[in-house]
Amino acid sequence: MLIKSAFQLRSKNHLFSRLQLKDEKANAYRLIPWLAIVNISFGFVDWFLRPNGNPIEFFGVRILAVLVSRIMYLLLRGRARYGVRLFVTVAPYMFGVEYIMLTQNLIFTPYFAGLALVMVTSAMLFPVRLRISAVVYTLTIVPVF
Repeated sequence: MLIKSAFQLRSKNHLFSRLQLKDEKANAYRLIPWLAIVNISFGFVDWFLRPNGNPIEFFGVRILAVLVSRIMYLLLRGRARYGVRLFVTVAPYMFGVEYIMLTQNLIFTPYFAGLALVMVTSAMLFPVRLRISAVVYTLTIVPVF
């Protein structure tokens, strides 16, 4: 079952889940806000690479990615498995970068390195088992291929 009731996590049998949620809470208040600021600031990089592009689109896509990621994280925290929560936290950022790459014809430019940086940063900041990370990052890279 992907979604659990938050009340199921209160029993003593779910100590590991409670400790994991405590770590996630630290990430939510310390790490994710900084990632949002960095992600939005890369709108300037988009604008620099495509000066004829619409800056509202560049910043709008990035702000939308931050909002979707945050809302989905808050809705699923404590109710879904960690792999699902990781996917809904990371995927909006990556899909935003992929959208800009595809609509602005940046797929064959060094901009692709930005997507790789998002993946490496996500893998470092949100450590998970290989099986989960392989599925998460495969699903998020599919639109580019």
